[in-house]
Amino acid sequence: MLWFGLNLIVYGKHTGKWRRINRSNTSKVNAGAVYTSAVCATFCSFLRLLPNQAVFNLGHSGESPSTCEIAVDLSVAGYVLTLLSVYIFFWLRQRSLYQHPAMRGFSKPWLLWLNWACIVFIIGTALLLGAAVIAPKGYVPSGNGCIWRYQSFAVWPYYLTSAAQLLAQCLLLFLLTYPLCLRITENRSNRIIRIIKRSTAFAVACVFSDVIATIVVISVIPHTSLRHINFTVYDINMLINVSGILFSFESWKSILTSLCKPCVVQPDINRPSLASSEGRETTTR
Repeated sequence: MLWFGLNLIVYGKHTGKWRRINRSNTSKVNAGAVYTSAVCATFCSFLRLLPNQAVFNLGHSGESPSTCEIAVDLSVAGYVLTLLSVYIFFWLRQRSLYQHPAMRGFSKPWLLWLNWACIVFIIGTALLLGAAVIAPKGYVPSGNGCIWRYQSFAVWPYYLTSAAQLLAQCLLLFLLTYPLCLRITENRSNRIIRIIKRSTAFAVACVFSDVIATIVVISVIPHTSLRHINFTVYDINMLINVSGILFSFESWKSILTSLCKPCVVQPDINRPSLASSEGRETTTR
């Protein structure tokens, strides 16, 4: 995650992603917002990974029960914020694509309303999902680590909010795939279609990873197991989500190798080269 974040910052600085631009240039403003959301999603993962270190080292004999509860709640909050940032990125990505000149025909009133309803739904369900996990007090030390004390009344809110979050993600996928279902005749739209397909593919991968992680935690891992196992599954899912953001960029190879590239002084195109100078000097003689 640290490598992803630093490379995103270096690449964004070198390519002028945050350069001061005129607000009238909508495409540049949208591109900057999309890239900024990618950086935020990467660094939000640290809000998850840092409390994880506490969870992995707490829950032993003689510790207060509140230590596990606080550490797990902070880790869950960081996880929810990371996934929320991931889907805000994909929402901004599809919104910027719809505002491209080649996509003017898709700017319909019902689609605009659906677009804003999607982001409200995504944010609302994510916050409810976090509250459904954080609100119940059920994490206690066991001598080997933090465990969860099974409570039937605390499970169903998690199931319901997870299902609502899945519906919000499916709505986002519909907005991404809708232009692919219609014919675009303009030649200049070919690159836009490639970007839509790429973004859709990795958004589907993120949603699929979320579903698999949830199924594994609910159905495969016993409720009485240490939180280490559950958190490891969710951390792998978080890594897949953040990787999906990076790979959705066409320039993902350049982004991931930004820290490896040496600083090379670019030649001044306005300054004549040595060979041309020598040639003019020979001609003059």
